[in-house]
Amino acid sequence: MNLKKLEKLNDLRKNGALTEEEFQQEKQKLMNEESSSSAAGEIPLNLTENTYMGLMNLIVLLPYIGWILSIVAWVVAKEKSEKIDKQGKNILNWMISYLLYAIAISFILMFITIIGGAAMFGMGMMGMNGMGGFGIFGLLGALGGFCFSGFGLIVLLILIMLPIIGAIKGFNGNTFRYPLSFSFIK
Repeated sequence: MNLKKLEKLNDLRKNGALTEEEFQQEKQKLMNEESSSSAAGEIPLNLTENTYMGLMNLIVLLPYIGWILSIVAWVVAKEKSEKIDKQGKNILNWMISYLLYAIAISFILMFITIIGGAAMFGMGMMGMNGMGGFGIFGLLGALGGFCFSGFGLIVLLILIMLPIIGAIKGFNGNTFRYPLSFSFIK
């Protein structure tokens, strides 16, 4: 128990600023804080709650296995802390949402590229290989190819930046809800 806070409460009670009932309520709050902080000590590797939440976000950045390790870290400690449970759900919801976004956008860009490429091939076969034969479909094909490379760069930046932001928030004791993620797991 935090003795300084308890002494301060006792002084307030002696000076008449707190009634005996208020003193007992505040003393009980202090005892509850101690028991909740001792529960945080049960977190794996004897890490604090904040450190664990920050590391859960950073683990995502590990190539190939980061998403699995992050889920395992959440499952192992979700019963130990409400914040860890909430952050783990936020991370998992982000991973699922990101996967769905990536699939949808990839199909759209692939469709645009295939249509544009087929049109360019068809126009080339008809002997229209000058600028006049480029047309709207050729422009769509070129745009699709350009978007694939730009999309990849944007996705890479998002995959790096968001877990770092989540880690910083976690190290500061806050949970981070990843932007544009759906709540599949509540």
